[in-house]
Amino acid sequence: MLILHASLIRMKTIRFFRKYKPALRITTLTIGIILTTFVLIRNPLLRWYAEKKINHFNKQYHCALSLEGLRFSGLTGIRVQNAQLRSPKGDTLLLGEDIEIKIGLGRSIHPTAIQGKFFLFYLTCDKGKTNWDFIFSGKSTKTDTLQHQPIDLISRAHFISQLFFHYLPDLIRFQHLEIQASYNGVPLKITSDSLIFSNKPFINHFRLMDDSTNYDLKVEGYLNRSTKQGGMKIFPENPQRKWLPFLTRAAATGIDFDTLRVRFIEIQKDKKNYRMHLSGEVVRLRIDNRALSDDIVTLNNAEAQVGFVVQKNIIETDSGAFAMLNGLRLLFYSSLALKPQPVIRLKINTGWFPASNLFEALPGGLFDNLQGIRVKGDMAYRLRVELDTRYPDSLIFESKLNQRNFSILSFGRTPLNLMNEPFLYTAYEKGIPVRSFIVGPENPNFIPLGQIPLHLRYAVLTSEDGGFFQHNGFLPDAFREAMVANLKAGKFVRGGSTISMQLVKNVFLNRHKTITRKLEEALIVWLIENKRITSKDRMFEVYLNIIEWGPLVYGIKEASWFYFKKRPGNLTLAESVFLAGIIPSPKKFMYYVDPEGHPKPFLQNYYHLMGTKMVAKGFLTEDQLPLLDPFSVKIKGQAVNYLPQTDTLPSDSLQVVLPLEGIL
Repeated sequence: MLILHASLIRMKTIRFFRKYKPALRITTLTIGIILTTFVLIRNPLLRWYAEKKINHFNKQYHCALSLEGLRFSGLTGIRVQNAQLRSPKGDTLLLGEDIEIKIGLGRSIHPTAIQGKFFLFYLTCDKGKTNWDFIFSGKSTKTDTLQHQPIDLISRAHFISQLFFHYLPDLIRFQHLEIQASYNGVPLKITSDSLIFSNKPFINHFRLMDDSTNYDLKVEGYLNRSTKQGGMKIFPENPQRKWLPFLTRAAATGIDFDTLRVRFIEIQKDKKNYRMHLSGEVVRLRIDNRALSDDIVTLNNAEAQVGFVVQKNIIETDSGAFAMLNGLRLLFYSSLALKPQPVIRLKINTGWFPASNLFEALPGGLFDNLQGIRVKGDMAYRLRVELDTRYPDSLIFESKLNQRNFSILSFGRTPLNLMNEPFLYTAYEKGIPVRSFIVGPENPNFIPLGQIPLHLRYAVLTSEDGGFFQHNGFLPDAFREAMVANLKAGKFVRGGSTISMQLVKNVFLNRHKTITRKLEEALIVWLIENKRITSKDRMFEVYLNIIEWGPLVYGIKEASWFYFKKRPGNLTLAESVFLAGIIPSPKKFMYYVDPEGHPKPFLQNYYHLMGTKMVAKGFLTEDQLPLLDPFSVKIKGQAVNYLPQTDTLPSDSLQVVLPLEGIL
């Protein structure tokens, strides 16, 4: 039966072809002619279409893009023998040789592979302007309109997602890649003899070069479009222990690391939400930056895992975000809401952890005074910051470091009980030592606290830190108010330092003018105040005997003689208030007085405010206020030699530097 059935099918097939043979021949011939015609004209057609688009591009951006040897390669490939792009000024931006692009014909037309023998990219940036700026200024009419449109974060997140997981070709391969960059005249060259980027695991080797250094990097990565995830591992080819090129000159920063890892995965994408999880890790990071630290900063290990949630005008991290710094774990939450003006929120919480973990986690090269300290007990830190930038007064700032059964077993590099006994103090200016003297009875200029008149002590406390004898080193409200003032002014105009913080800065950190000094200052203040390493009376005594009160004038005894040719015990209330007022800017004292040595009229407001505060705190009585007369003050000591002969500076311009911010 099977044989008979097969024979019937074969006979029917033969009859069909005999019947329609002429039609099949005509159809086949027609298709052949069409295909032959297309093959013959497709390259001229491609060049005509490309030339049309190139002319439009060059006219729109006033540049010069050229493609030589443009032709089809196979059924879905396009090959370019030479490609070049020049800026409107005639500078070369791109060069490419023997480039082949494979086109995918699925649900949408997009490149699936880009391969070539040579690719050269030029990038320069000088004083904030790059050689590619013309690309972004070419569509000026549209740009002006878009500038007034609100930013749609979720649309931008979707675009980036599409770029990585859809538009980016499955394969990018160049036999030689070269990037030549320059930043404010500092050159950088990046080369790779075989660049591969694909939808599978890939390995690339890069050489970074500047005028004096070669640095070889190996990059291992992967991108999985089906699972929407990717990652990269970057590390030196050899443990070279030298700084990355370019940054040393361009940013005055040396950077080196053993390994850098980054991994990302897209979790959710729809019209209302976009979620992505990002993690990163750096092993043995070294940083050499004098603004950060006088020494090389070493971080053995740091990692972070963050889940981002993006909505139309909000981007925030999820509740599971954390960072690890040398083993110390920090949980954090942050959000940025784009309303008419940004609203920022940040929360950090460590929970309870062994106190030793904190000091072991401090990066080498930072916190020098605390290196080697041994402690026991537990700590917990909490930070909360919320700010609606439209209303700076709405700022919420809460910072608290708690302790449980905490104690110091031994001090580290610096004994924090240094101030309990007479010690050698060195004053610095711009990192250079200018004077050294003993803080104690051995120094004839030293004045014990009990011999300093009460009205002078009260004046300094009122001006600098009214709650010194009540707080534990910090005044969060004062710090918050200083931040609000700085936000309103758009620059630094006020500080929130307490006397404790000023003292620690001068005694332990005087020569370190780095951006991380504030963190070390805060930690040392917390240790001294919470463990009562030094009494409040002794701290105030040291403070009054070492603070700068004028050009190379240190301590209250030198100050009272320099300005008034008096001993501290003979200072009047008005003179004491004058001295308290110039503590924040002691070298500007001459701007507050006229050529005759009397305070300028605008200081009346300062004296009135000081009197009001001192009465409110119980430092003065109402009956003593008449003694607070600024015009009873007259400079008589050596300070007279610094006074201008004529009053050339307008008094209203001086009010901005008058130190009223410390009055609480």
